[in-house]
Amino acid sequence: MHDNPFKRRLIPVGAVSPSPPRWVVENLLPPGLTFVVGEPKTYKSTFIMEIAANLDMKRPIGDKVPAPKHNGSLIYLAAEQSPNRLRVLYQQIIGRRLGPKDENRWGLIFPRDCAEWQLEDCEELLAATRPTVLVLDPLVQFHTEDENDAAFAHKLKPLKSTALRLNSSVVVVHHVNKNKGDPSQRGPDWSRMRGTSALWGMADGGIQTRAMASGEVTLACTYKDHPSVEWRWRPAILERDAGGKNNSADREKSNGPKGSTQAARHVSRHRK
Repeated sequence: MHDNPFKRRLIPVGAVSPSPPRWVVENLLPPGLTFVVGEPKTYKSTFIMEIAANLDMKRPIGDKVPAPKHNGSLIYLAAEQSPNRLRVLYQQIIGRRLGPKDENRWGLIFPRDCAEWQLEDCEELLAATRPTVLVLDPLVQFHTEDENDAAFAHKLKPLKSTALRLNSSVVVVHHVNKNKGDPSQRGPDWSRMRGTSALWGMADGGIQTRAMASGEVTLACTYKDHPSVEWRWRPAILERDAGGKNNSADREKSNGPKGSTQAARHVSRHRK
């Protein structure tokens, strides 16, 4: 190997660092690329916003994800929802109105317009701003390629590489195929994720969401460097409803049955 030109690109097993696997968001998001997939109306957007509240406001997520020791930041590229709508949802989650003192908080950040963003732009944004978490929601809105082509997975390589270099997490919200998968399979079925299987092969983690009749959401989490785990999460907006609190800081004060109907409609809009 002394004169081998590839030596600098190789490493013997004994030289591999024995460092333990890392988390970006404790017990939830590893460094690199994580897919969040699930049927419509399984609170995927609400879940992303609770991750933002965990980083920005040091709020735990259920009993599984603790409050962090230090604040972080999340950039949410939400191509199918407006910043105003997400602001209302965020106020529901944190339980208070956002005011002038929050205008210079950079814990949760939205683009002014997602219409022209492509995967290359997302990688440049990640490298320039270095957020704790960058979210693309949904993947299909950030490219014009054929997702069934195995070569498409290579389009995500720059994002993953930059995230690993910065110890950040890129979360990609993705769709599922309704008529695909093995109904007898126990646990998460990643064959249902839309597009080429090479996408899942590139991921460092994956979270499948499934709504339960109780109002809870089952989160089936699979990781490359951490043990897989499945746990139940109850969205904070439903907790506030159960507690009898007005769940929208921007909504007019509700009175009687009319207000209850408005609350139900408002929560339904965020079951994405």
